[in-house]
Amino acid sequence: MTTPPSARPTPRQLFGLAAGAVLAEINVHGHDTLGVDPAMVDTVLRRDWGIEDRAQLLSMLEWLAAEGHRKEFEKLHARWQDAGTMPGDPLQLHRPDEFLHLSIEEQVALRERARVAGDLLPLHRSLIAWDFGRLIMLARWGFSIGFLTEAEAWGWVDRAGAQIEGHFRYWLDVGENYLAGVRFWSKDDERLVDDTQAALDRLFDPKNGKSPWNRVPFPGGAGAPEVARRMEARRTARAREHATDMRNLVLLVAAVVVAIVAGRVVGPRFHPCDRLDDRLCADLGPDSCELWKGRFNKAVSGSSMRHESHGRRLLVDRAMHLLLGWDSERSHETCSAQASDAVYPGTLDAVRATIAVARQ
Repeated sequence: MTTPPSARPTPRQLFGLAAGAVLAEINVHGHDTLGVDPAMVDTVLRRDWGIEDRAQLLSMLEWLAAEGHRKEFEKLHARWQDAGTMPGDPLQLHRPDEFLHLSIEEQVALRERARVAGDLLPLHRSLIAWDFGRLIMLARWGFSIGFLTEAEAWGWVDRAGAQIEGHFRYWLDVGENYLAGVRFWSKDDERLVDDTQAALDRLFDPKNGKSPWNRVPFPGGAGAPEVARRMEARRTARAREHATDMRNLVLLVAAVVVAIVAGRVVGPRFHPCDRLDDRLCADLGPDSCELWKGRFNKAVSGSSMRHESHGRRLLVDRAMHLLLGWDSERSHETCSAQASDAVYPGTLDAVRATIAVARQ
């Protein structure tokens, strides 16, 4: 049973909550109280963090405070600075002894993080906002399900807020650094990056009265002309991204429509499966043809109408038939072989035998 906060947060505590606003926004939590609805917290901690008790929570909080993902990033930044240039393969920022002993999967992940780091290192020295922003949300979750007392949780929030205040000048810097952390950790996972961008759009929206970044001033950074210029540049870039996404969507839809029309109008003339179907039906006669089509679903030939797969294979199969007129599993090469003069008599005999047995 969780205990509600004893008093309204102080300005200092509100700053700490605002410092962890990105993950709170992504998870649709409020920004004005320490606790959140505990209904989903236990599942999130177990599924996404591997945390099942107080000891594991404290261990994760301490790791984020001492190292986090910024430790690896800062090491890459220092080596990039020492080298004076970015190597053609960013993996070279790691020494061979740091990855040769890893599994293939771990080496691939390390290479992907190094690739993303190659884009981020010129812009960021560390990932302070990423590590300490998550720490703040983790402390809030821990309090909400009773793993931390209120005093303990506020202590972690204040500690993390002080780190963020000491390393940045504006909320804009905090948001951009958090996004860099998402990109580095997730290896540029499109869904996670998009979710974070959407949360930042809401937090940066000057019309959003619920955004703590509009209500809680960053010490010494309010109203700076530099921020206004950078915010305008960010809005322009985001608008350009949205326009590109819409254009790509329209082009994709148009391509699908053209493919469907082409498959329906032109495709049947070239698909051996259609010709095989027509030839069999002509030799079987109307009654047998209908029985073969309906009851047996053309099961003893390479028919273009057969959809026997399940799950993802079924979706691929149906899409191939819709777009191109043949199945991915029962291919047109099979139909070509069964329609050849050497094989066709055997195909016809097999269909007739199947129908004869069914009629007995």
